[in-house]
Amino acid sequence: MLRKRKHSLFSLDFKEKEEVFKLIESYIIQWSPLFLTVSGWPDSMLLAYTIINYLLTKKQDISVVTILHVNHKTRQETDSEELFIYEYFTAVKVVSFTYKWTRKTEQALREARLGFIKKYILKSKNNPIVLTGHNLTDRIETSLLHMVRGAGVEGVQNMKTAELVKISTKMQYLVIRPLLWLPKSRITEICINNKIPFVQDLSNLDSSISKRNKLRNEILPELISLWWKAWWNSFWQSRKLLYNFLDTHNQPLKPIFYNLSWSVYWWHTIKFIRFELPNSIYETTYLLKQLDINKQTSSSFLQILYKFLTKGTQGQVHFDGHYFFVSHKKLYVIKSSKDFWEQEVKNERKITKLGEYKTGDFTRKITDKWLLGGIIRFPQKGDQRKGKRVKKRLLNKKVPIFRRNYIPVIEQKGKIVDILPLEFLNWHY
Repeated sequence: MLRKRKHSLFSLDFKEKEEVFKLIESYIIQWSPLFLTVSGWPDSMLLAYTIINYLLTKKQDISVVTILHVNHKTRQETDSEELFIYEYFTAVKVVSFTYKWTRKTEQALREARLGFIKKYILKSKNNPIVLTGHNLTDRIETSLLHMVRGAGVEGVQNMKTAELVKISTKMQYLVIRPLLWLPKSRITEICINNKIPFVQDLSNLDSSISKRNKLRNEILPELISLWWKAWWNSFWQSRKLLYNFLDTHNQPLKPIFYNLSWSVYWWHTIKFIRFELPNSIYETTYLLKQLDINKQTSSSFLQILYKFLTKGTQGQVHFDGHYFFVSHKKLYVIKSSKDFWEQEVKNERKITKLGEYKTGDFTRKITDKWLLGGIIRFPQKGDQRKGKRVKKRLLNKKVPIFRRNYIPVIEQKGKIVDILPLEFLNWHY
């Protein structure tokens, strides 16, 4: 019987640890349940150790962790491996699933594991996150297998550091692979150096069992041996560069599950950033982290913010010194003083000659002589243009509320005769 694991025993030290921690911090939502898939092999054991060590280092509750283990019943040792997982991770909850060995294929095993994960996390209502120990070696093997089968770029890219998996129209979970950039040999080395126990599946050494085993034991080692030896570890470095390129070009910004299109604009001393509205609670979390807004955001607030951002109505909410504006299916984030958009700017300039006139961050070229003698200024309360309020016209042009007091108008003989043309407004929004 192994002794019980105390919190303090999950110590960990390796040179890549800080980088792995940064990756984990980019995706994990505090208080969300974390489901760790653990087989007992080096990669999954290092994953579990790293996550628990991360939570303890950040002084977060490790009760959010659940170890998920699948007993495939494919070897005599699988029962003892299941017992090993239960006895070793007594500090956290462990759930095991026994797979009835009906279809003896790698695909069948994968489907069984995914089915178990989906069935179990359906019980969770609080933004579940699944973490796996997939590594760089796994990704390369999968790429080669897909290439043999005639796959395209997506097949070569295959696994991703993070991706959303939909269970139903209302339920989804986030998959994170924190070790995806580390080769399996390095992971084993880290486990040995940190005295992390692990088990080995000897069937992986049998090349006759599967194409993956043949590739793993016979083909991949040959490829590595042929690589340019003048560059230390050059094979792994070149593969990482390849995957970084594929990930960057398929999704321009991490995490890869968030298609984040944004623009930054300034007027006076205020900066605002435009985003696409998030499609999930995880995207909302990443958005806050990208903006460096309250890293300890509670899960309940995230739910409130996400509902506001996705309910489809115009409005704004204030949080941690920032305003979140939803306007015409776009999200604008501004760090500024309270109700700043209601302030009217008393700034005007008389049109004395034809040419360019700069007002705020807009430049207007005056070419019509009939505008001479007019005044370029910002809107004020009561301004109307052809019987309709100026700010109402700006609303119709889809100008967000926080910019409507900063759009130049031209006044002549006490009447508003012109507003900055729509094409200029679209350029800014």
